[in-house]
Amino acid sequence: MKLKVLMLFSIILLSLVLSGCSGPGNGDHNSSVSHGTNDQGSSKLLPDWIRTGLTVYYNVYSEASKDGQKGNPIHSVLKYKVESVNGDTFAGSLMTTGTSSNATSLKTNWTFQDGSTDKYRFWINPDKSEASIKGPNGESYTSVASGPYDLNGITYQEATTLQAKANSNGTEYDIVYETGTGMILTRVIRSPAEETYMYLDRVTYE
Repeated sequence: MKLKVLMLFSIILLSLVLSGCSGPGNGDHNSSVSHGTNDQGSSKLLPDWIRTGLTVYYNVYSEASKDGQKGNPIHSVLKYKVESVNGDTFAGSLMTTGTSSNATSLKTNWTFQDGSTDKYRFWINPDKSEASIKGPNGESYTSVASGPYDLNGITYQEATTLQAKANSNGTEYDIVYETGTGMILTRVIRSPAEETYMYLDRVTYE
């Protein structure tokens, strides 16, 4: 019982630690999104597909361990929704919903800032990926791999893997994003007490 409570708490904690169209999620081809220009002709940060109504769903599986024993993974769903876009900043809400019989939902508001920690992030600026995102405590991410990536029956022809590590407790953070669009496909958090996996489910406009 204590293990189940710990795992449910970790799902809620993850939501606080974290985080279509011609942009992300097309798979099976080399998708590339132009960042475009603003009215003055200078380059703008955000791609056109990041606009009000963009909604991104992730499946999250968290497995806690105690005394060397692992419990059953707990599943939750993260729903990011963009509610406003202003220049190079966008804001919205994150709804975290558990799927167990006694699960609860938690709603959090967030504002995106390039170069910030990985709280509430579903997108990385692909033009400067390592500088675009930091770990929960300011850890630096490093690009370690690139190439095709399979997820949910879709092959993303170009994906990049970033890794970071916390010096304090050895927790490791992995992020896989679609190279052309910057959409985060997978996030993995590994600590001595728990492993958490976040997988992109779908991208819609609501």
